[in-house]
Amino acid sequence: MTTYATQADMEKRFGAQEIADLAYREEGDALAPALADATALIDGYLRGRYALPLSPVPALVTALACDLARFA
Repeated sequence: MTTYATQADMEKRFGAQEIADLAYREEGDALAPALADATALIDGYLRGRYALPLSPVPALVTALACDLARFA
């Protein structure tokens, strides 16, 4: 599944060390599922109004996906 944000986007927005701390908690890689969940949530709001998945992805959507994934 294509996500609206990547680990590189997260690192650019919040810093590599913070993302490393978030991504590898005790349960392992938590970042990929968080990014997928953020994309699904965004798609849920946009479904029926726009052709999905968005391509190209607007910068605002990438930023929102990063914010949602960070606090998932």
